[in-house]
Amino acid sequence: MSNISVFILSHKRYGYYIHGRSVHGHSDTNMEEMNLNLKREAENMCSQRGLQPNSDIQTFQISISGRVRTQFDRIHSNLTKNHGPSRFLQNSPTASEQSTKAYHTMNKFLSAFIDHAFKDMDYFVKDKLLLERCFRHIRGVAGQKNLASKTLIDERFLI
Repeated sequence: MSNISVFILSHKRYGYYIHGRSVHGHSDTNMEEMNLNLKREAENMCSQRGLQPNSDIQTFQISISGRVRTQFDRIHSNLTKNHGPSRFLQNSPTASEQSTKAYHTMNKFLSAFIDHAFKDMDYFVKDKLLLERCFRHIRGVAGQKNLASKTLIDERFLI
């Protein structure tokens, strides 16, 4: 029922996206309206939660272009331009206002990116290839066995 999406870059141009946009347009509501919204969802009387139409898929591995990363870095530098996150800087109104403006700018940029607002920085969604799935499975199994042997943890406890 929330309206929160998460954009994580674990590497320079690779990461994860969790699509958390509410299908009801807003998530700040009372219990009566929340129950009504859940009932509508259960009866398929509203759109699905997925990023794409007629889809419930909300989690993605992402690979972004250099242009998207450059714009992301430009906005992000406004958050850290004084050599650290704003919470470590002096608590002046100017620093706080600059930080708030930069967070707002980043939010608008990422929202617009997800909404396909930038034709020169657009994206597409594709299914993983069978080969990618096989390699991931093999790596996962081999990784668990390797971890179990190095740490002496029983394989059954590794998820």
